[in-house]
Amino acid sequence: MSPRSKNLLINAALFCAGLMLWGAAMEGASRWWLRNHGDQLDRAMLLLEPDSELIWRQKPYFRGTFEGRPVQTDRLGLRDSGGRGFDAAPKRVLVLGLSSTFGWGVGQQEPYPQQLEKLLAEKYSGARVLNAGEIGYSAAQGQALYTKRLQNLKPDLIIIAYGANDPDRHRFFGNSPEPDACLLSHEQALKRKLPCLEHSQAAVNIPGFKTLYLASRVSGRLKERFSCPSPQGDGIPPLRQPQNEFRESLLGLARAASDSGAKILFLTTAHNFPAAPWMQPKIARQAGEQQDKARRELELARLPEAFVLLSEAAKLNPYDSGTHYLLSSVLARQNRCSESRQETAVARKLEQYRLSADYAVYNKIVKEAAQASGAAVLELDKRLSGMNAAEIFIDPIHYSAKGNALVAGAIRDIIVARGLLDGGGQ
Repeated sequence: MSPRSKNLLINAALFCAGLMLWGAAMEGASRWWLRNHGDQLDRAMLLLEPDSELIWRQKPYFRGTFEGRPVQTDRLGLRDSGGRGFDAAPKRVLVLGLSSTFGWGVGQQEPYPQQLEKLLAEKYSGARVLNAGEIGYSAAQGQALYTKRLQNLKPDLIIIAYGANDPDRHRFFGNSPEPDACLLSHEQALKRKLPCLEHSQAAVNIPGFKTLYLASRVSGRLKERFSCPSPQGDGIPPLRQPQNEFRESLLGLARAASDSGAKILFLTTAHNFPAAPWMQPKIARQAGEQQDKARRELELARLPEAFVLLSEAAKLNPYDSGTHYLLSSVLARQNRCSESRQETAVARKLEQYRLSADYAVYNKIVKEAAQASGAAVLELDKRLSGMNAAEIFIDPIHYSAKGNALVAGAIRDIIVARGLLDGGGQ
């Protein structure tokens, strides 16, 4: 090899090594930024990965910290000890739920399923409780998780705790406007005449390299801040699980659980979102009528008339996020981009009032599903009502260690009272 060729080879190797070091440094910096300065979704990226059957799931064999607390997951990505001893346990309880079940923001032994296992041991020696809480899951994802991954565990009791994410208007990671059911089972969803796209696909932005994710987030934020919104339909983001779909997912999950011989306990959703300030029903009704008229004008592309009607509706009821989403849509169609973005920001701030009201409706559906399935139900929203919310919650939906302990105690009480692990009735 000539000296010149040798020098070129050395320089190329040094360049590649430098590029790799630069990439590693950028990746480390990106992960540090996500962990310390990102929002909740950003931080969750460190723990999640795409899944072709479930849309996403928690990473298997994760070892590290999340939200400042130690977290370990098993081979299935569940926050548990890997199910060791579960099959052989004399009493087996499977808890299906979302991030509040997983234990967002609390230590490894503080989620309510882990605390429930300790409480049950006082009466049922050797009882095991498997925490199958998955961050961001809807009831549709929970149904898929159980039927495709966990049904062979043959638990004696299945606790079903969904409902907090289902009425959400903002996709957790998938950016499709479709209901979750379309992304999980496109063919069956079409048969049920759901509003699915022709070629449904869960576009989940969870790349392995967080530098790429951070770059996409920055790009998205810049686009959101400086470009004109492109509203779809009337501009109101659809729910992840409309009420009928939520009901069907719960009933389907209950049927699958019953077929495996398990008893069922449903939990309603407790939360700390504020209710909208009270207003006279007559005024709220008038605001709704103005909004309905505006929708008809919007369908006819009569934008000035729709804008006037929506402005009147917003004055009558300043707490309705839907009105501001509609206003944003009208303004975007008029190329009033800055005003459109402002209305979207207002709508998102008002979502807390809409969620508070919707949780009451979705909790009613949970109780109806329990009755239709012959299952037990624990109304956590009522059980925790009147307690000091600042001590129970670390944010509007996630429990503190004390809150998890209260939930575990309430579940233990109903299991014992109803004989759900004794061969008694539901």
